[in-house]
Amino acid sequence: MHAERDASLDAVVCRDVVWTLPDPARAYAEWFRVLKPGGTLVVFDGDYLYKEPEGLLYRLWYALSWTLILLTEWRVRRRTSKDQPALGELPFVQVLRPEADETALRQAGFTIREIRRNFIPGYKWSLNYLKYGCQTGVRFMIIAKKELSA
Repeated sequence: MHAERDASLDAVVCRDVVWTLPDPARAYAEWFRVLKPGGTLVVFDGDYLYKEPEGLLYRLWYALSWTLILLTEWRVRRRTSKDQPALGELPFVQVLRPEADETALRQAGFTIREIRRNFIPGYKWSLNYLKYGCQTGVRFMIIAKKELSA
């Protein structure tokens, strides 16, 4: 039994969810099912582990962001070797994104309206930007539609 009725939602928004799913294509198909014709799916996510950023500027900014997250959110931002087995089983950690998302979305029936790469919400030099801006190169936003004829 499905939690939401077919064609019952105007929009679905997800942030940093798809990369954690064991079956992203199934999630895209489910979101397509629950959207009304004309409905919109907005995906904010990142190509976090496919290619690790490098360079001194990145490392310095990452250290600053880690410190700001610790001070403002009271959480530690890190991965350990214990995370590797679980990460290795996530399909969208192993592929180039948002290209893989675009393919899966089209297969689910969506029309892609926009893909914005290097996307960090917020204004440059805001606290949010200072905390998460070092991820600019891997972050993206996708806007997909369930067309009226679907």
